[in-house]
Amino acid sequence: ESSRALVRARATLVRDQRVVAQRTFTTERKAASPDAAGGAAALAAAADESIATLVRWTAETLAK
Repeated sequence: ESSRALVRARATLVRDQRVVAQRTFTTERKAASPDAAGGAAALAAAADESIATLVRWTAETLAK
């Protein structure tokens, strides 16, 4: 059986008390091994990718 990590986050950008944009980010990574070490590495990779995507989206959205 394979292990995986799933990171899901919802971001809301607000300006002057109004919602400017909203998005849900989902990243899934397969674990290299079905143990705690494999799960932790997969979770770290999924979290890193989610954060990078969130930062990029935020910058692009605010630049509009």
